[in-house]
Amino acid sequence: MALRNIPKRIVLLGDKFRAVTHVGEADAFLVEIERMASFQKLSQYRGERLLRDGTCIRVEIRFGCPKVTISSPFYGVAPKKRKADASRYGRIIVGSCLVNGMAIAAMWKSWSKRWTLLGTLSGYAQSEARAISENGKVVVGGCASSAGTGQVAYRWTEARGMKVLDLASDISGAGESVCRGVSANGKVIVGAVGLPVTDTITAFIWDHDTGARAFLRDLFPPHVTTHGYGISGDGKVVVGGLGTIDSWYMIEHPAYSLQPYYWADAHGPELFCPGVQGGEATAISSDGNFVVGQVNIYSAFRYDIANQAMTILDTQGYRRIPWATSRNGQVTVGYAQQLTDQSIVRGFVWKKSDPVAQTLPLVIGASFNNALGVSSDGRIVVGQTDVNGKYCGFYQIGDEPAVVLGSVPGGDGSLAYDISGPIPIEEQR
Repeated sequence: MALRNIPKRIVLLGDKFRAVTHVGEADAFLVEIERMASFQKLSQYRGERLLRDGTCIRVEIRFGCPKVTISSPFYGVAPKKRKADASRYGRIIVGSCLVNGMAIAAMWKSWSKRWTLLGTLSGYAQSEARAISENGKVVVGGCASSAGTGQVAYRWTEARGMKVLDLASDISGAGESVCRGVSANGKVIVGAVGLPVTDTITAFIWDHDTGARAFLRDLFPPHVTTHGYGISGDGKVVVGGLGTIDSWYMIEHPAYSLQPYYWADAHGPELFCPGVQGGEATAISSDGNFVVGQVNIYSAFRYDIANQAMTILDTQGYRRIPWATSRNGQVTVGYAQQLTDQSIVRGFVWKKSDPVAQTLPLVIGASFNNALGVSSDGRIVVGQTDVNGKYCGFYQIGDEPAVVLGSVPGGDGSLAYDISGPIPIEEQR
């Protein structure tokens, strides 16, 4: 099909092309295609996938039909009522950068291709960004002293910056705290707060409109510790682990008697793996239907809430801990440690369409990687690797090679925990 049949226009902008086209009747894409020397060269890619600008965007153009289809994980579909020249969409990755030996919360934007530090709360030396809302407007995490102690939860927005999450006003005896997850619109946060009086930790929910509550505190004896790790997109379902130990890092100690749970606002907590050794739920799909986690010393599971069906992922010679799952629970990513050689650590991706979990390949010069987050559509994995001895965050789109994110100028490395949904770039300027 001749290029004249492509709707709308392709405009040459220096060494870039700007392609504007309709998808369906109203949706619009705006995609920049780099490293193309002329319009004519587009014709040789009939039915093929085009790469790959500096962000390794996957662009697919089909000339076999009257309408061009362009897909990209970093550039999404515009709202239906927007015009065809709608602004591009991008994504934000959050984590931390190592600066002078201290971890500082940071975000990486796909359109600027660089890290930006979010700073720390006054009186604290370190911080980390653990999660970002789907709309990219809210970042949550924790700050700590230079020794990593005295943790305090925070909520960050573009307008207000980093602010302490006030838990003490609503949770009596609240001590140290950290945020672990956030709802799609950023209004509901889940995490854990220390209770020095009972020497335990309890899961909390913080709601922008109603404040904080220790939603499990009164349901179990005082000596029981609970953690909140993941939250559904609507903020109504929380998952985590509960037991009788006092440890922020209980996931590293599977011998402890912990139980994975999920909690729904409608009916309270459910323990769905009774009798397991060392179990907890680490994430929930945004739609609230699927829970992932680990039981019985690093055996990864996926639990279907509606059907009360548990699936244990095949170990394939690895201990596995899932860290995140996609919006519909069809893609799960996490950590895998080889059973025969525990120095071998890889990130893994498990898809419902392919029950055999795949380990992520290493980038050149790396000795390990760890998949810590996944985009809501399941296409982009984020995490941490090392390059020549320096820890760095990365993202990987599908089967494309991983892209190492480096650090801020003068920084010593980075880590990527989570990734937002598609965001209109014009709103970020």
